[in-house]
Formats: sequence, structure tokens, C-alpha cells
Amino acid sequence: MLEEVGGLDQDRMLVLSLKPRFAEAILAGVKTVELRRTAPKIDVPTRALLYATTPVRALLGTCVVTSVQTASLAVLWREHGLRSALAYREFQRYFKGLKIGTALTLAQPQSFNGGEGCPSKTCGRSQGVSALHRVLPTLIPTPAIDSYKWRLKSTFVIWLRP
Repeated sequence: MLEEVGGLDQDRMLVLSLKPRFAEAILAGVKTVELRRTAPKIDVPTRALLYATTPVRALLGTCVVTSVQTASLAVLWREHGLRSALAYREFQRYFKGLKIGTALTLAQPQSFNGGEGCPSKTCGRSQGVSALHRVLPTLIPTPAIDSYKWRLKSTFVIWLRP
């Protein structure tokens, strides 16, 4: 059951859509901060599923979001830049046009090696984002998802149906 993934019992779970290199860096413990243009509406700690985008297109593991900090870009880079696995030029391009951003501090990365701890038999195997709804039937769209086509934006939250 999804609420038992990673041992955290909660009513909702964050799904982070990441370039494969960033998902792998989180699972390796190298990337401990995920920078976002907007802050997710979550309580901490919150378990997050790590979805690697094309060409991998798979749920690779989980981590725990232990804090959420919204701050100026200068503060974000100074406090979190080295732990974000981003070069400064990438940071500037990602936040172009914004004055503030958000840092999610990540801990306890766990890979779905061999399917252990995975909420689906298809973890680690390539699957389109639209398959997430079939794989995780508890998925309910939030404003960050196009609910008709189930297209994944950068972050969304899984609500567990009662």
C-alpha cells in the first residue's frame, strides 16, 4: 500500500519528476537538495517518490523531504548550491525571470532495487507518466497535473483516497 512506502504513514506523498541524472544523484546521496521554482504544499517530513523522466521513464526510489525553504535566489545558491548537483549556469537558467525559489532538503534515499519497497510491480521499468495512474490507483490530480491527459509537471502530490 502506498502509505507504507518507506515506513512513513501519511495521507499524501510527493512525486518528484527529475532528469535521470538528478534522480540517480539523489539515490547515491550526492544530491541532498532539490531546487524548485514553486514550493509544494506539503508537511514535513514527507516521503517523495522519485520519477526519472525520458529516456528512463520509471519510478526509481524514494527519499524524505525534511524541510522546505523559500528564499531569494542569492540565498538559495549560497546555502544550497553545492548540494543541488547543479552548475551555477544551470541554476541561473532554471530560475530565469524569478526572484525567489524553493529548496527541498532530502534525506534517506532508498532505491527500488529488485522491487523492494516499491508500490508497484513496474518500478524501475520504463513507463509513461500516464501509466502512473494505472500503477498508483490512489493518484488524484492536483493543480500541477493536467487531469485529463495525466501529464506530469515538475511536482505533484498523491492523495490517498479514503
